[in-house]
Amino acid sequence: MSKRLSPLVVGSWLILLGLVPQRCCSPYVAPHNPIRERLIDRLLPPVWVEDGEWRYLLGTDHLARSS
Repeated sequence: MSKRLSPLVVGSWLILLGLVPQRCCSPYVAPHNPIRERLIDRLLPPVWVEDGEWRYLLGTDHLARSS
């Protein structure tokens, strides 16, 4: 006798299994502390602009937080 799993249970497990790799890779995707403000790095442009830096791929905002 086989027991079928509910689609809700299968969907929940897929979501949980999808979150595990995200949790493991998060320090590499967003390496900067979101609370730290270093005003010398404020308003840096994205990396593809002339003065852009690889430390901040998308640039920084007015409080020097990584975008």
